[in-house]
Amino acid sequence: MTATNQTWYTDIETARKLIRQRWNDNALRRSVEEVIGAHFWPELIEQPHGVLCRCLPSPDNGFTFFLQASQWMGLQAFMPEYTEDKFVSLNPEKRCLGRLSLTMPEGTKMTCDILDYNANDGKPLTEVVLKTGEKLVSFHHRLFEIAGYQIMPHDLSVWLLSNKPAHNYYYYLAHFIAHGVLFDVFEDDHGSKEEVFTREVILPNLEIVEREFGLKPLIVRHYPPEQTDDEDFYWFSYPPHVNAYLVKWAQENNLPFKKAKVG
Repeated sequence: MTATNQTWYTDIETARKLIRQRWNDNALRRSVEEVIGAHFWPELIEQPHGVLCRCLPSPDNGFTFFLQASQWMGLQAFMPEYTEDKFVSLNPEKRCLGRLSLTMPEGTKMTCDILDYNANDGKPLTEVVLKTGEKLVSFHHRLFEIAGYQIMPHDLSVWLLSNKPAHNYYYYLAHFIAHGVLFDVFEDDHGSKEEVFTREVILPNLEIVEREFGLKPLIVRHYPPEQTDDEDFYWFSYPPHVNAYLVKWAQENNLPFKKAKVG
């Protein structure tokens, strides 16, 4: 029977136990490294990692959960990014890079568009410019410094562009047999572009990787299923000190606020 999106997730407690067992299996690790070959991420060679792969990471509450969960699991956090990917405002994760979810001092939940979607749709993320003139990539990287996190994203654009997607995802997913735990969500909104990619590329490669090693890649569901609008707003909003900075920054740059559709 063909696997569905949900069958590939491992609960966080089980993943915490299994990653240690697999990492300590030297023969398994060597086998994975030999199969991945030149495509292996050298950052994962010395110790197991928690991995959150986003086209452009930002230190929002979703990232904070990933960081804290990685620490609880005893894993080093690793954040690959893909800044040569195209900015597509229909994609929720990319849209939120340009539409900040903010909470005002009195508690009102607002959004703030920091870029012109029409002018930037379809451009590589590296070329997307905010209304203030700052580059989108440098803005979100700067937020990590403001947040005080001792971690910066690692651009894997060259790696991701070096192979066709099917091969990329085979090598990508094989890293989570013994070298790391992936935090991700496989889209299952039937008919969406993301769901089609999950069904046609990700799931077949997951099955290939499991057949190759006799083990499922370790993947923890990053967000709970069937979330409310309030829960979606929470994951894409920011810790209080970063939120306070962003509210002030938006006000100083005369950027418009709009009441969020929550509650």
